[in-house]
Order: sequence, then structure tokens, then C-alpha cells
Amino acid sequence: NIYNANGEFRCAWMKTTAATDLGQTPKKVAVINDEGRIYYRTPAELLADMGADYIAEQGKSGIWTYRKWASGVAECWLESTLTLAGSTPVASMNGSAYYSYATIDLPFAFKSQPRGVAEGFLGSGVGFVNIAFASGYSKLTAYVTGNQNDSIIKIGSMIVTGRWK
Repeated sequence: NIYNANGEFRCAWMKTTAATDLGQTPKKVAVINDEGRIYYRTPAELLADMGADYIAEQGKSGIWTYRKWASGVAECWLESTLTLAGSTPVASMNGSAYYSYATIDLPFAFKSQPRGVAEGFLGSGVGFVNIAFASGYSKLTAYVTGNQNDSIIKIGSMIVTGRWK
């Protein structure tokens, strides 16, 4: 306790930091409660104390950029256009449309089935993308329907969200 019997501040040992340290994330932060007691908390503990969600992990893995939130929510997305050699296109809808597909590894396995949204096309033709997830939720298959009979799939954007824990 740093207070005397009258509740007055007695003394404290403080370490000062250089101005160059100000942009760094501290390992612990001193917090004073209503009774004047000092506690040391990590930034993650402070956010949890306030009931706020926060990024527990983020990074890049292969073609993906991802974030894992402390609450268990995860998201990953493509940073640039993805060009894939898909399957041999299959004609459908009276030969006026084609589809091809490719399997893509996710940056980590999701705990339960995630959701995904993407846009893309076959060759240089217009198209749309449907996403299906493999069991284990560590891979997805992108099915691309388009107006050209081409095995080259281009995915312009894709985002996948779900739970990592």
C-alpha cells in the first residue's frame, strides 16, 4: 500500500521512459482502482475488463490475410486477384453457360462451417462464384459460372468469416 493511515500518498517508485519508447506497446500497464490500489494488467486484459473484443492474432498465410478475434470470430480475405487453373469447364444451361471449379486451402481450420463471399469469372467472360467448404473447414471449393468455355478462373475478391475457437 502506497498510502499512509490518513489516505495520503506516501511514495512511489516510477520508471520513466525515453520519448522513443512512446510508440511501443507495453507488456503491462499500471491501473489504479477506486481504492487507490495499483494493479498491473496486459493490454489484452484491459480490453477484456472493458468487455471489448480485440485482435488476438493477425497476419498473412499464403494468399490470405487474416484476423482472429479474442471472441472466437475469424476473418480472412484475398489481398489481390487470384488466377487459378480450374477443372475442365462443363457446359450447362443449354450450352450458354459454363462452370469450372478449384479447391483452395484456407489459412487455418475454422471450428465450424464458415461463410464466404467472392466474385470472379471464367477466362475474360462475366461470371459469378459459389463457395462450398470441405469437411474439417480447412479448404474451400470455388465454383465459377461464366459465359466462356475456359478453365482459367479469376477470383477478384473473396472473404471468409467464421469461428476459430
